[in-house]
Amino acid sequence: ATLVSRCVFPLSALEGHRFGVLGLVPGGQRRILVAKFVFSLGGALVVTESLVLLSNYILQSSPLMIAIQLITAGLICVGLTGMSVGMGAIFPSLKETNPSKIVSGFGGTLTLILSISMVILVVAAEAIFCHQHLEKITDSDNPEAQVYRLMLVALLCTVGLVTSLAAYSPRPLGARALDQMEF
Repeated sequence: ATLVSRCVFPLSALEGHRFGVLGLVPGGQRRILVAKFVFSLGGALVVTESLVLLSNYILQSSPLMIAIQLITAGLICVGLTGMSVGMGAIFPSLKETNPSKIVSGFGGTLTLILSISMVILVVAAEAIFCHQHLEKITDSDNPEAQVYRLMLVALLCTVGLVTSLAAYSPRPLGARALDQMEF
């Protein structure tokens, strides 16, 4: 959450007054924000998924746990990256050239708080479920194993929905804010 907030949030603001010229390209601000999202998501996924794989290798986790954690980390990356790109467009500091100062402003702090809140929510929900039911899911003798597997799929779908909302919701607002801005 902190890495994405610190590195992705200031991208729009660092364009400064050139963002007005970039907005003249076909597709406008929305297309630029989508490009920033895709570029940032690629970097976030490489770093995050590598750390998840490495930590699971060191811990000698089961294949099911590795799969759950890889899916969750990927979904969280999508949510955090979209939120940071969108919030960066909603709260740009176009006159500031120092990324550290951009991130420490109101928009950067709000983005960090929302990002950490989303990560805590997702990790807590999955941790509670996995702590209580993971053994039952992998137990082939348990007649309720299929029910627990479906509950896990429902939980991952819910996480996907939450992170998709976090990723998508701020971007249209950011594009609208940039369209209305005087450069």
